[in-house]
Amino acid sequence: DTYRRNHRATAGVRLDVASARAVPANAAYDQYGPSGVYNLSAVFAAAPVFGAPPHLYGLDDAAARYYGANVSGYAPRRDAHRTYVQIEPHSGLLMSAAKRMQINVWLEEVPTLLLWPRLTSRVFAPLVWFEEVGEITPALAAEFNAALAPALVAQRAVRWLGVGVGVALL
Repeated sequence: DTYRRNHRATAGVRLDVASARAVPANAAYDQYGPSGVYNLSAVFAAAPVFGAPPHLYGLDDAAARYYGANVSGYAPRRDAHRTYVQIEPHSGLLMSAAKRMQINVWLEEVPTLLLWPRLTSRVFAPLVWFEEVGEITPALAAEFNAALAPALVAQRAVRWLGVGVGVALL
């Protein structure tokens, strides 16, 4: 069947959200099919369960058409569905982040299945999507900026002092 051919089970390990065609090392984790979708079948006792960005945000057109076929209501929006981290460049501290994931199940027509009589083709059905979002508070951001500003001024001063000393020694 289509599911068994295109999606093999994966162990619960860290991997890029890319197909084995795009990242050959992912073949070890059975990541087949379009890129952008985690095959979670091994985690759910070989049930056809997949993780994807909410509303299939960020998937290329081919993958979105493949997985979004026969499902209405997908409306991906960058501000509501992307996963991101915002890191302050001088300190490397995390200022804000959002992790978003949609859990889906792969359903195919089974003539003897009476539970969904209108299921007439394959469906990548969304079950739930969740998000974890965190952000530094304005008060902490102000405190951080107040502490960081003198260090940045000192860094610039030492840099130019070093340039001046180097020019003087020439």
